[in-house]
Amino acid sequence: MMPHSTTAAARHNRISGRIGMNNLAAMTSSFSTLILLLLLLASNDIALASSASSSSDELLDAKAIDMARRIIQQVKDYSNNNNVEQHPSSPSPPSSSSWKMILRVLEKSFLGDEAEVEEDDNDNNYSSSTNEANARIKALQWLTLDYEKSSSSSTSRHHHKVPEYYESGLLDRYALATIYYATNGEDWIYDTNDDDTPFLSPTSHLQWAGVNGNNHDGHVSMLDLSHRNLVSSTFLPLEIVLLSPTLELLWLSDNTGLSGSLPYYIGDFTSLSSLSIYQTSMSGTLPESLYNLPKLSSLRIYKSNFTGGISSNIGKLSGALRWLWIHENQFTGRLPEEMGSLSKLEGMTLHGNLFDVVHDVRNDGSVGDADGGDDEVKSNIIPWSVCTNLMSGGELKHLWTDCEEDALLLDDEEEGESKLNASVKACSCCTRCFPRKTRTTKNENERISLSFADDMASDVSVN
Repeated sequence: MMPHSTTAAARHNRISGRIGMNNLAAMTSSFSTLILLLLLLASNDIALASSASSSSDELLDAKAIDMARRIIQQVKDYSNNNNVEQHPSSPSPPSSSSWKMILRVLEKSFLGDEAEVEEDDNDNNYSSSTNEANARIKALQWLTLDYEKSSSSSTSRHHHKVPEYYESGLLDRYALATIYYATNGEDWIYDTNDDDTPFLSPTSHLQWAGVNGNNHDGHVSMLDLSHRNLVSSTFLPLEIVLLSPTLELLWLSDNTGLSGSLPYYIGDFTSLSSLSIYQTSMSGTLPESLYNLPKLSSLRIYKSNFTGGISSNIGKLSGALRWLWIHENQFTGRLPEEMGSLSKLEGMTLHGNLFDVVHDVRNDGSVGDADGGDDEVKSNIIPWSVCTNLMSGGELKHLWTDCEEDALLLDDEEEGESKLNASVKACSCCTRCFPRKTRTTKNENERISLSFADDMASDVSVN
């Protein structure tokens, strides 16, 4: 009996074991199926989220394109002279060249194949850098989101609306945002003592640091980005043209990271009265269009790397120009006689350049030949017409130039250094003279000193 009972029990245990194993396998299979199902659901959720995100991105792109079309339409209206109400302060009809050029650039950048772009010969004079093209896209994306936020936070009784500065000041706001992105705006420096409002803040762009203008229409009249740490190899982006109808002051000084050349379309800024881009790394020649600015009263471009000559067309600025500070560049050539027609000029600084000799002045005041070899003849880079303006009691009160080369450098044997010799007249009519850095021998300096010791020294103040 015992063996039989044992066999039955063992059989029962084996059957129970099989059932347990089968149940465990079934449970494990069910659990695995559940896990797999959960993973599939999670994966599906992720896919749905990704799909929703993609849809959101596509929607944002669509909104950005709509914003681009709004910008392009306003540029079209303006370039077609249909903007009398939009820019009432514009002194004259807009220049078709620069506005049509930026229209073509914006259409190519934002609409691509949809754009109906007419090619123009002026396009050969301009091409966007990669940095500028990227800045253009970033500015549009920012403006689109900013517009959406503004419309949702600003409400009226019956409907949502955006602030007034968005309506007529849309081009100005977009232009400022593009300038920000194109000049490394993320690393700009602000004056914390003045409670500066940073660029791209959710306020009117006229409240941003260095920006001022008409609060009624949102148009910018002043842009001061001095001491801001601007970085660009191509000056400012083409979008600066969008500010040209009303911009009166453009200051970009003390930005050594700002390079490139002054663009030819600067001549379209017909409202501009003050242009300051001194102490930068800008270079190149001055465009002829610069001399077409009817209201330009102050031009400060000193301590930079500008080259070339000063055009005779500078005489066109006679109606407004009061301050011309171009010292410490690399200008060459002869200064034109037309500078004497700048009747309203109060101050001019020319030293630290490489200008040629314009005329010589003898002791009796007559003009001589610079190459005549007469020891009684003094060379001068200043046109005689400018000296006449200064000495005839005109507006010119400050004329700073280079001295004749080494004329005032006399070695002091006791102190071992060069000193100014006040008895030597620096130039025929300047009010302040800056000795050039080159040196000659002590004997040569003494010879120059003796030659000009009696040369109308009382007419000039030497500092």
